Amino acid sequence: MAGGSLNVLLLAGGPSGEHPVSLRSARAVRESLLAAGHAVTVLGVTGSGAWKAGDFDDLLERAATELVNVDEQAGRAVSLAWDGTRSRLLYLDDGSSVDIARPDLVFPVLHGPGGEDGSLQGLLDCNHLPYVGSGCAASALCMDKLLTKQLAAAAGIAQVQFFDASGLDADETAARLDQAFGYPCFVKPANLGSSVGISRVALGDDLQAALDEARRWDQRVIVEQGTDAREIELAMLGDWSQVAISPPGEIVSPGGFYDFEQKYSGSSDTTLLVPADLEDDTLAEMEDIARRFWSAAGCHGLCRADFFVEKSTQRVLFNEVNTMPGFTPISMYPRLWAEAGIQSAELVDSLLRIALERAELSSATRA
Repeated sequence: MAGGSLNVLLLAGGPSGEHPVSLRSARAVRESLLAAGHAVTVLGVTGSGAWKAGDFDDLLERAATELVNVDEQAGRAVSLAWDGTRSRLLYLDDGSSVDIARPDLVFPVLHGPGGEDGSLQGLLDCNHLPYVGSGCAASALCMDKLLTKQLAAAAGIAQVQFFDASGLDADETAARLDQAFGYPCFVKPANLGSSVGISRVALGDDLQAALDEARRWDQRVIVEQGTDAREIELAMLGDWSQVAISPPGEIVSPGGFYDFEQKYSGSSDTTLLVPADLEDDTLAEMEDIARRFWSAAGCHGLCRADFFVEKSTQRVLFNEVNTMPGFTPISMYPRLWAEAGIQSAELVDSLLRIALERAELSSATRA
């Protein structure tokens, strides 16, 4: 195990549209941490971003089959405070210390803005608390689809065509589409995941609604070329210098788009194929791209790298990375590592070890 039994602070929920997914992931992560012999304290993060200490066992059990949320009135509000020597959790109503073991590190199972975008990572850094996952800069960069694609372009990585529609109305976007790549296309909020706010647009008449939906979640909007392609995903695990890559997985969706409802309603016809059937040279190209992007972005701990393989040309096209991928029973990240023979308890234990090693290296550098 990662240096014996550890006290792990598990953050679940969060202020993004992926809040219910986070709770479902957190349930699975908690079970894996306990199976690995660690002590776990769950903090629920509400939709407004408030941190709550309390008993969330029942909520996490419900999250297995329902899309649930941390109630704003649940538990007692807490905050982190650094006193110059150590970081403590304090109740906000009276300033007293929360009566839990001092955490050795944090496992922030928060998907999307407010958890995966660097803001939480910066807070934890300021409180000198080790945590699982990429740091502030890499998290912020990879959360933003536009920045991700701009970095990939600068690194010479092939990807689907795209453009920034953040300041464009529907007419301007349509004109840009006509000049660029036409329909079908995908309209996405730049900062979100789990397919929240994403629309596939086949006709110009549907463009306004797609832009409106994306801007419900983020004012920065990206438009991507639609392509007839296979969707392939790789799981990654490691530090800045060395990263392991899982066998590939494939998402096969009869409707051509694996949206939020299909992922989490339990009624999807989508199939997840693990391992995916790929030619050796195709897989080798994906792994090379994944490592190049991991290094360029400064990723750490874990991520899931997503690709397209064009059916007509067999070209490999980079799509995006997710620095805190889902850990739900249907999520690709743990399934891909299970295919490699790494079960969930061993996986989370490795993530804790990697996080502690980074913290020790950072402390030595500051000293």
